[in-house]
Amino acid sequence: MKVSRLVSLASAIAATLVMTGCSSNVGKTPADAQPTNAHGVYWKQAPKDSIAKNAFSLAGIDENFSDQKIKAGGAEDKFLSTLLINSSMGYVTGGMTGLSIMSFGSLYSATDPEYLALTQYVVFVPNKSNLPYDHESLVRDGAKYIYNYVKDDQITMGLNPENQQIGVKTCKMDISIINKWSYCNIDSTALKGASMSNDMFGFQTIRPATGTELSQLALPNGNYSVIRYTFIPSSVIVSSATFNGIMIRSDDQKYTMPGISASIKGKEYYLFSDEFGQKGFPEKTLKPVKK
Repeated sequence: MKVSRLVSLASAIAATLVMTGCSSNVGKTPADAQPTNAHGVYWKQAPKDSIAKNAFSLAGIDENFSDQKIKAGGAEDKFLSTLLINSSMGYVTGGMTGLSIMSFGSLYSATDPEYLALTQYVVFVPNKSNLPYDHESLVRDGAKYIYNYVKDDQITMGLNPENQQIGVKTCKMDISIINKWSYCNIDSTALKGASMSNDMFGFQTIRPATGTELSQLALPNGNYSVIRYTFIPSSVIVSSATFNGIMIRSDDQKYTMPGISASIKGKEYYLFSDEFGQKGFPEKTLKPVKK
């Protein structure tokens, strides 16, 4: 992925520029990790930020997220406290309307260049051979892992998991220098049931990692590549309970709980400040279909 090296270099330079007064080696090793959404450098948590805000930063999302304060004793405080106690999502019809963080318009630009309206998968791909974090084989390994993880849902949609694995192995990398997302393309007419379009998946190679960046991930210490994927179709909300990474769920009206979230190990984390920002809420589900 020689073109990808250019992207990585640009990200590393950008990371250096925003770290005023720091040496050019900042972020190059785990010891020099930084709390930044810039790509290509090691990352560390910002303790005062919510788990969700940290997760989005770790995932390299180029958006300015803010944690929202919940007024003690208010309606939102009581609602969220009850939600944590009974662990039941239900169909949220009230109690959250006063929170700006629940508004689609408060988070996304008109063009949504990060595709935050779509489900995304942030995978910690094991890198045992110590390859460059943006190596093509690691990109394919991560995509293979996702397609295998969501295999049952793919079958439900009439897609062919075997051909999907072939597609992941043989798709042609289309690396973008200007746009945020690169793609892996196939001929969907020749490889039946592999994808709903010629885009097998979209991806961004984010950074090298150790697996210890967020304790909620419960990953063993090691050498990883963090890669973010999109355009992988889904008909349901797939649980993140055993997923090796983060599922980024959009603020979608089809979901029982509004608001963008970071789903980690079966819990949803939202952009709340203080204690609510550190708590994992029950996973989103689809709203019941009205008869």
